[in-house]
Amino acid sequence: MAELAFQYIDSDSPVHRLNECVKLSLLGLLSILSSFGENYMPIAVIIFAFLLSLYAGVNILPGLLKSKVLLIFALFIFLGNLLSTGDRSYSLIEALRFIAILSSSMVFIRTTDPSDIPPTLGWLLRPVAGRRSYRIASSIMVAVALIEIVSSSARVMLDAREARMERFLSHPVRSIGLFLVSCFLEILERAEIFQDALISRAFDPDSPRVRKKLKGHDIIILLWLAAILVLFLIRRLS
Repeated sequence: MAELAFQYIDSDSPVHRLNECVKLSLLGLLSILSSFGENYMPIAVIIFAFLLSLYAGVNILPGLLKSKVLLIFALFIFLGNLLSTGDRSYSLIEALRFIAILSSSMVFIRTTDPSDIPPTLGWLLRPVAGRRSYRIASSIMVAVALIEIVSSSARVMLDAREARMERFLSHPVRSIGLFLVSCFLEILERAEIFQDALISRAFDPDSPRVRKKLKGHDIIILLWLAAILVLFLIRRLS
């Protein structure tokens, strides 16, 4: 079976063994740096995410190159900004910001057991959302799972068109319209399957989950991440 871009890869690397709070915090920091940092920051984040994936043994480059739908979306970001601003450099940086966040997310998902994410998300959101935090966390996880399933299905549709020697953008409006409709119908179908599976297991989204405790090295890394965030905010606000 082909390896999916957003798929957990079981391993015993140091990155895999990090607490989910640490990896979520790292993902949040990289997303902030990619979105609001200097123009060079998206490139730096992409390189860091790639090197981190190699260190963890979950090379993200092949999966990223196979994610045609997401790359097409990045192209739309570039073209949209180019049409609105006329600035090629700015448009390219905006597209790279999206790819940087995408790369960081791929590393997080490939190194984090899906069953460990809802408890951590629920725990982090609990001070803000209260008891609803675990419901929100579960909804986020289902949405993430649907993204990869739909992306995989979209890739199959594109491969089928290539096998029939059809050019995807030969009729841009019709091709993209039919493609988006197919993706939307796929989301509805998959969401219903998810709902039936959860109901059959008597899933309670509001019940608290047990999460892993932070270890010494996890706390040290969290402090480093907090320090980097503070320095970044000081630099941006000064």
